[in-house]
Amino acid sequence: MKIDSTLVWKQEADSWVLQVGEDRLITIGKSKEGVRPFFLENRSFYLTEPKGLSKNWIIKNEAEDTILSLKYKFWSSKGIINFKDGSHYECQYKNLKYLSLVFRELKYGDDLITYKIPSGAYTGLKPEIIVHKNEVFTDKLLFLLAIGMGQVLHELENQLDFTTLILLTTA
Repeated sequence: MKIDSTLVWKQEADSWVLQVGEDRLITIGKSKEGVRPFFLENRSFYLTEPKGLSKNWIIKNEAEDTILSLKYKFWSSKGIINFKDGSHYECQYKNLKYLSLVFRELKYGDDLITYKIPSGAYTGLKPEIIVHKNEVFTDKLLFLLAIGMGQVLHELENQLDFTTLILLTTA
């Protein structure tokens, strides 16, 4: 399937659905006890959210195999994403006239995805996605989109102090 810059997240009850036109790519459910289920290509996965001071995220499949892990250093705006196959990406909070979450391919240094994170109350807000390449045909992109939305929802649902996030973008 061709993935391009027409991606949009839509809220449906307690879930968020990533669509390209009428095609549903990812469905992310509500977090329960730090675990957020999601569905991709008719397969079930879950996203483990950070607890306490940890800022680590993990995506696993139903068999408990780790697909990817995202680890931030303590009080850092940058995290490294390690896929099961050994490929690496970077995720960074930035302040670019708006609070954003940027995913970068480490091998070539190219930005892949930017999430503009809305500030304010959670109800009715949705993040804007920017896909920096006209066409990307990788399954990894879908996992990056899922973990990005998971982080955005985590920040919004927990009403994280945006002053703290902005300070984090300077770290």
